[in-house]
Amino acid sequence: MKTSFESSDAGPDDVSVVSAHGLFLPAGIVQPFDLRFASDELHVIAYFQGHPEYEAVEAMIHRKGSAQTLVRAILTRHDQTQIDHVNDRTAHIEAQAFEGRQTVYREIEVDQEGRPERPCTTVRFLSFANEVIQLRVAAASPPDAARGGLTDPGGHSPNSSLPLMWRGKSCLAGPGTTVLIDEKAYEVGERIRSPQGFVGLNGFYTEMHQMGAVRASTRAFDVMHEPSQISKGSSWIYAGANGQEMRYVVTDMNLSGQIVIESKSGSRAERIWAEIHGQHLRLLKVERLGRDATESGFVVRFPAHGRFAMDVANNQGVVVGSASITHEVNGACEIELQPQEPHWAAARRVRVRICRVGNKAEVRTTVG
Repeated sequence: MKTSFESSDAGPDDVSVVSAHGLFLPAGIVQPFDLRFASDELHVIAYFQGHPEYEAVEAMIHRKGSAQTLVRAILTRHDQTQIDHVNDRTAHIEAQAFEGRQTVYREIEVDQEGRPERPCTTVRFLSFANEVIQLRVAAASPPDAARGGLTDPGGHSPNSSLPLMWRGKSCLAGPGTTVLIDEKAYEVGERIRSPQGFVGLNGFYTEMHQMGAVRASTRAFDVMHEPSQISKGSSWIYAGANGQEMRYVVTDMNLSGQIVIESKSGSRAERIWAEIHGQHLRLLKVERLGRDATESGFVVRFPAHGRFAMDVANNQGVVVGSASITHEVNGACEIELQPQEPHWAAARRVRVRICRVGNKAEVRTTVG
C-alpha cells in the first residue's frame, strides 16, 4: 500500500500509515538517508577539450581546522561518470558504500599563488589510471558573492547522488588556467570575451563552497540495541558491516512526544527531529552537520502534506518536491522523494528501500 502523508487515526503500531507531517519509520530505524556534507574554502574546476576520455577536472579544498589540507579531486568522463580522488583515509573508507561511483585514495598537492583579487590555485595528483594530472585555475576577476548560489550539476553522475552545491563567492576562470595530463596540455576554451578585453574561460574559481548530497548506496547493519520505550537518554546502537559502531541518543524531549536524537559516531554527525509512536518514529527533519559537528550543514525536512524540502548553507528550500512512502506486507518499506524545483533536480529522484529481518537491516538508496 502506498500513502502520501495521509492523516490517519490508526494506532502507533500500524506502520502502514504516515501522518500529514513526517515519515513513519519501521521499528528500530532512526535515520534512513545517506547524507553527506562538506564545507570547503575553495572549489576550482576546468572543462577542457581534446582528451579521448575526460572532459573536466575539479577539486574541493579544505584547510580550516584540519592537520592537513583535505582535497577531493574529481575527473569527469565524456559519458558523465566521475571518479573521486581523496587524500583522507576516512573519506575513502566511507565512499566504498557508494553506488556507481569509484573513489581512490591519493596524495594530492595544492599550491596557491596570485593576488587576493586574482587568486590562482594548482592541484596535482596521480589519477586512478596512474596519469599525472595538473589543474591550474586562475581567477578571471575577484570572486564575487553576486555570482554565488546554487550550481546546476548538469548530467554529471546522474545516478550516484542528488547534490546541492552552494557557491559563496565565485568567478570565471581566466587566462593562465591550464589542464595537463601526463604533461600534455588540453585546451580550456573561452566562455566569454568582451569588447573591453575581458576574457573568461570555461571553468570557475569559487571561495567558500558548501555541498550537501543524498548518495546512492547500500548499507547493511545489525541492530544491536533499541529501546523498549523511547524517552530522554534512550539509544539505538548499530554495528556496520565493517564492525564500526553507530550510536544514536535521544538528547531532548518535550511533552508532546517530539524528540531530538543526535549521533556523533565517527565522522557522521547528525541531528534528527521526530515524534514518538510506540517503538516507531515519525521522522520530521534530519540535519547532517559540518566537520566540526557544530556548523549547520545539510537538512532534509518534511514540512507539509506529501512534501519535502532540502536546505544547505543556511539557505532554505533549495530543492523541494513531493514525498511518499510505501509499506509492504513483509515489513519492508520504500521512501520516494521526487524533486520538482529546481528543474534540473527532477531527474534525480531518490528512492530509499528499508528491509529488516530480525536484527539484520539493509537500507538501499538509488538516485535517478
